[in-house]
Amino acid sequence: MDFNDFDNNFDLDAQLDADNQYIDIYVKQRNARKCITTIEGLCNDKDILKSYAKDLRKKIACSCCVDCDNGNYFLKLSGKDVDAIKEYLINTLNIDEDKIRIHGIEN
Repeated sequence: MDFNDFDNNFDLDAQLDADNQYIDIYVKQRNARKCITTIEGLCNDKDILKSYAKDLRKKIACSCCVDCDNGNYFLKLSGKDVDAIKEYLINTLNIDEDKIRIHGIEN
């Protein structure tokens, strides 16, 4: 399955508008240098999230997988390249910048 297969059948931005949801990006420090980034609120379909994970692995050059907690699926990435993730969400998935919230980054 490819990301483009889901493009015609699934309009993520329309779902976000209907549910008034946000995309939350959480950055958690694992140890002195390493971080884990999770992206929550995209959708709850495992197959679609797998295609997003594959796409992010190629674009950001990090490990990315689909994880589940209490029946809610989310993406889990290594590293904290939040700018590239945000750019991917805005440009590729056509999500409004206002709908993306970032948590856990020190400026």
